[in-house]
Amino acid sequence: MENVGEKIFNLRKQKGVSQEELAFALKTTRQTVSKWENNLMQPSIENLKSVCDYFSVDANYFFDFDESSAVNVEEVTEEKECQTSTSKTDSQMQSKMKSWKALFLAISVTVLALISIVCAIIGYMVITPDQGQEVVSVDHFNYAGIICVIVGIISLVCLVTIIVLIVKNKTKK
Repeated sequence: MENVGEKIFNLRKQKGVSQEELAFALKTTRQTVSKWENNLMQPSIENLKSVCDYFSVDANYFFDFDESSAVNVEEVTEEKECQTSTSKTDSQMQSKMKSWKALFLAISVTVLALISIVCAIIGYMVITPDQGQEVVSVDHFNYAGIICVIVGIISLVCLVTIIVLIVKNKTKK
């Protein structure tokens, strides 16, 4: 009695198709087709459907519903479950990555906002004239105040840029 791999091999030979041609038609690799034919691996349900469509055969052709074919069905199901668990793991990793990105953005925005506020307060306190003076004299002029104001402005510009990028990114989705 033929197994799934032998049946794929026989169909391919009857149609006169190479492993490369079949692999290209099924959007897989020649190595995968070879593994199917040598029973080193069972095709997934989707791939088996594609094989059926390509050779114009019914899916029942591959399963005789005796004890040996029941094992083949289980192996196909196990491969599908493995692919499903891998895709779940990938989506969990993407979800965690999005969480870390969101946390990083939140911390960045908070730090930049605090820097802007602190620098604005310090700059204002240092640059403003003493009580009774209308203008800050050269004697009281403090470069630290100017530097604080410049750092505050730069951090404020960075903060606004990040917020604009976040808003643009949300509107694209």
